Amino acid sequence: MKSSLALLASALILQGFAGQAWSQAEFQTLATFPQTPGYPKHGVIRAADGTFYGASRFGGTGDAGALFAIDETSGTVTDVANFATIGVELGDERVGLATDDSDAIFGIAAYGGANGDGAIWKWTAAGGLVRLASFDETANGQNPRGELVTDGAGNFYGVCVAGGAFGDGTLWKWSATGGLVRLYSFQNYGDALSLGGRPRSIALVNGALYGVTAEKDNGTGPDIPVLWSRSAAGV
Repeated sequence: MKSSLALLASALILQGFAGQAWSQAEFQTLATFPQTPGYPKHGVIRAADGTFYGASRFGGTGDAGALFAIDETSGTVTDVANFATIGVELGDERVGLATDDSDAIFGIAAYGGANGDGAIWKWTAAGGLVRLASFDETANGQNPRGELVTDGAGNFYGVCVAGGAFGDGTLWKWSATGGLVRLYSFQNYGDALSLGGRPRSIALVNGALYGVTAEKDNGTGPDIPVLWSRSAAGV
């Protein structure tokens, strides 16, 4: 209940901000992107050393997208890795980034990998870009989307919009010790307890995972979205 109230409170706070009129003087340009990387649509994250990292839809080798760094002081944008080198492509829909205490950057790719179903990747300044795991449609999901969240203990969580036991998407977990594991298969059709299918987002709040599925067949009209939650304890 406490987690649900916290999530609701956050939504109300954001709604309050949306009603405020902010002046142009309250904003400043930190960086202007060159022609490459193109379409930096896959989020931005700030590492502990102050460097911002983000990912682009295009650019890099084969135009498969690139990981870029932004120097906060100078505003310089630099490509640091090309996703084509590990055989993945981020795709058009937003995929999130995450970091850890060592300033490693983690992310997901909607396409590519060993099975063509997407992958989890990691970048470090010393080791470059590596593919950590590849998704498999039935085993753990297909086409990961949305945020990549971490509990700070080496566990990363996310969702796939397709695949799993019913083909309607999955909730999954990855860690260096346990690998990639499917935690739940979403189902668009089913009884009243069905969470719907095609999950698009995920959040980790006070030890609980929250997310939204894009569609659930209610049997009488258009498909409806569903907000769901699950404790992350022990998984």
